[in-house]
Amino acid sequence: MLSSCVVSTKLKDGMLAVYNSIFCDPVFMSSEEFITVSDGKITSDMYGILKRKGILVDDEQDDLYRIDFVREKVRDKIGTINFVIMMMSDFCNLSCDYCIEKQYNIVEGKCMTNDVIDGFFQMVSSGLINLASNVEFILYGGEPLLNLNGIKYFLDRKEIALPESKCSIVTNAILLDEELVYFFKERKVNVGISIDGPKEITDCHRKYKKGNGSVYDDVQKNLSYLCESGVEWSLSITVTDELMNKKDRFFKWIGEVRPRTVAFNLLKLSFAPTEATIATDYYKDASYFLVEAHMKLQEMKITERDITRKIGYFLEHQPVVSDCAAASLNQLTINTNGDIHACQCYMNQMNTFGSVFDKTSYTIPMTSLKMFENLPINRAPCLKCNALPICGGGCLVQGKTVYCNDKYLDEGYCEYAKNIMTWIFQRLYDSFRGDIPLEGR
Repeated sequence: MLSSCVVSTKLKDGMLAVYNSIFCDPVFMSSEEFITVSDGKITSDMYGILKRKGILVDDEQDDLYRIDFVREKVRDKIGTINFVIMMMSDFCNLSCDYCIEKQYNIVEGKCMTNDVIDGFFQMVSSGLINLASNVEFILYGGEPLLNLNGIKYFLDRKEIALPESKCSIVTNAILLDEELVYFFKERKVNVGISIDGPKEITDCHRKYKKGNGSVYDDVQKNLSYLCESGVEWSLSITVTDELMNKKDRFFKWIGEVRPRTVAFNLLKLSFAPTEATIATDYYKDASYFLVEAHMKLQEMKITERDITRKIGYFLEHQPVVSDCAAASLNQLTINTNGDIHACQCYMNQMNTFGSVFDKTSYTIPMTSLKMFENLPINRAPCLKCNALPICGGGCLVQGKTVYCNDKYLDEGYCEYAKNIMTWIFQRLYDSFRGDIPLEGR
């Protein structure tokens, strides 16, 4: 019998990629061939191939077993923290018009204190926070470099408590200088620079709170220190409409800057509920842009993280659990005041785990549990979605606040993931299209 998790993605020339959404091992066939398979009119050899790929099953229990197996692996990892975001400050020297923090009541002027940092490491040492062996710390804000003393204190504590852990910082680079670059190199801190692209794109949205200077000019000057230092650094590019409309200019610029790695950030929580349709259109456009950017950067031998990550999910032959470690309960965010949250974009009283000053334990709030319960692998409708293998659900907070649904479904990201999935299968099919029998596809 045909698996209840069989889905298909339509490709060019009338071909289909047919696969089990849990197994994700496709067979390429025509619509007529798929009808034949659905009717059970197949040879014994073909039956063996389709059975191995999870497209055919003996009974419904096969599907239930696969689904339960993946879900159990997800549950087993709850509470193992792979990422810790340290909110070194809750204010910034820029006022970017798409900034997520504008959605929240963050009081300007607060920095993370040494007491908060001490409280965190005390919870770790006492076993109240279960860090993965490969845990990565991310120094974040606000603008983290506005709390340079706190950063240095944190790195000193981390070096003693967790010397093998990884650490990165996400900064707008306004305060970056040569001394800081070599400090980060010495402390093995990877540096991510937030920028939107060349001058006419960056200065469109990224502006100083005080003054009318060019943010791009100041960042570009400081990038030269990174290029000369040998420190591990990358660019964190926000995908705006201006970037997509001036993509040729962007590709020329990125070829001149020559970062080793580029990460693209989709706008999220930047749309009002009344703009849900606009948000979905944006995600569709962004999917086409990121596919093109992936191929362009690949030609330049520059690593592009986002589509590359999706391809990695696909190659694992099982659905990605979550595109956000906070939603899968594998990330903690430590706020400037010591409060513990999952997501750095959703720090309110409804989503507070506890505090580093409470040395007993922390409790996962109901809001985070609901997000976890509504991850794609835990939602029956998503099991029949062709994008399940690579999706991960996008931003579940956006599903709740922008698309206003009780299932935390990020509808814009759904469209984004479906387009990326189609592109991956088309590329795979094109790579070996020809006079190849169905059994060899």
